[in-house]
Amino acid sequence: LHLLAVAFWTGSLLPLAWAARRGQAELVEAWSRAAVWAVAAIAGTGLALAALLVRRGDLLFAGWYGYALVAKLALVGVMLALAARHRFLLTPRLTGGGGAALARSIQLEAVVALLVFWAAAELVSVHPVDAGHRIQG
Repeated sequence: LHLLAVAFWTGSLLPLAWAARRGQAELVEAWSRAAVWAVAAIAGTGLALAALLVRRGDLLFAGWYGYALVAKLALVGVMLALAARHRFLLTPRLTGGGGAALARSIQLEAVVALLVFWAAAELVSVHPVDAGHRIQG
């Protein structure tokens, strides 16, 4: 579910920028309403996965995993802030010719999404220390 929701959100970004640039307000608004459910699924499943993998918070930063997790969460926070800006500030301006600004901001969100993928790749290449691995050093 987590990956399906992520694929919906990030896979839609460039076509959404294209629609914004063309002033297709109804399409952008409809996507924005659907995206709320994707964001809820991402948040819920992401928190559940983190809770399953990180069993001891005191060991979170004993290895690289904790830093990668925090980086991913921070970058997702940036994406959420951009998405909120799109929905509440830039999308209402779309009918008045604000499509170029929205498209540029969506493209920035796509770049941040690539950084989230980098952090996610780091997460799958290392393990939390409390998952059976010893603390080095």
